Amino acid sequence: MSNRLDVVTGEVRPERRLILVLGGSGGGTLAPDFSRRRLCYAGPDELYLISSNERSHPAIVSLEAWDGEPSSSPDADATDVTEMELRDGTAVLTFLGERVCSPVLTVGPPGRYGVRVEVTDGDPERLRVGFWPLDEVASIDRHR
Repeated sequence: MSNRLDVVTGEVRPERRLILVLGGSGGGTLAPDFSRRRLCYAGPDELYLISSNERSHPAIVSLEAWDGEPSSSPDADATDVTEMELRDGTAVLTFLGERVCSPVLTVGPPGRYGVRVEVTDGDPERLRVGFWPLDEVASIDRHR
């Protein structure tokens, strides 16, 4: 069983349904293929989250550091799992990279991390983003 090591929470209004989580080294090179209709798209130090709600609304986003893959929440309306590189081991919720909307989460040392995104519809919408370390040979990219 995995243990949650830390959590930070922030509120943001998605812009065109997009919410951006950045690693401490920035990002800016990801060109997501939004036609894949996922909940998340990841690149080095960059994670786009897709809101399930098309109207302007607040979203509460929790960023969580785990020591292993977290279990799924039975309350989640949708789940997606991917992986990303965090070059300095931190992550922060932003408004499209322009404004910081949460405290900085120390996920762990620099490296590759699994990422589970869970969305619970409602007012406000809630997104839970769990990060856990991957070993060198592990690779995941599961859309559910």
